[in-house]
Amino acid sequence: MKYFRFLSRIIFPVWLLCGIWSDCLAEPSAPLGNSDKLTIDCGQVKVTIQCARASKDCTQTDLMLQRADGGRLKMKKPRGMEEYTAVGLACVKAGDGAPYIKVEYGELPVGCKFCEWFHLYSTRGEVLTHSVPPVLFIKNAPPTGHQAPNNMEYEKLYDELGLGTPHPKMNYFQHQYPDYFQHQH
Repeated sequence: MKYFRFLSRIIFPVWLLCGIWSDCLAEPSAPLGNSDKLTIDCGQVKVTIQCARASKDCTQTDLMLQRADGGRLKMKKPRGMEEYTAVGLACVKAGDGAPYIKVEYGELPVGCKFCEWFHLYSTRGEVLTHSVPPVLFIKNAPPTGHQAPNNMEYEKLYDELGLGTPHPKMNYFQHQYPDYFQHQH
């Protein structure tokens, strides 16, 4: 009987509220694969890629940060990435142990041969790198021979912070496009 009262007074109201506000329970930190969200832990925060509400086919994503106090923030795109969307996440640690959020930007659902832009964010959600212009035109640049993603600020800051090698394994938001990620990465 006590167990039933516990369920009816505590668990049921929490379950009911979570049905209304789906953000109230902690999200898993392991990649969710073919779903509507990908969440990772980074320091004291959780970072989530999810389908943008306005994108019915999920070709655009939102990047969300959840602080330890439960507050949430929609993270801004770096300059140059306005036409692209977040597709991958990793948490990297600087030489001094400070965590940084690494985000890969690309195109959904089709992708392209050189669309791998990487950007760093602080664990407060601040954009630390940009890609202006997003595409560099370089003679004989791999893989397309003349175009390459502009990752110059990312590479410079990555080295300055002592984030090390090898680069961390990315976790990819796959939703309904798992083939894109199998071919690109």
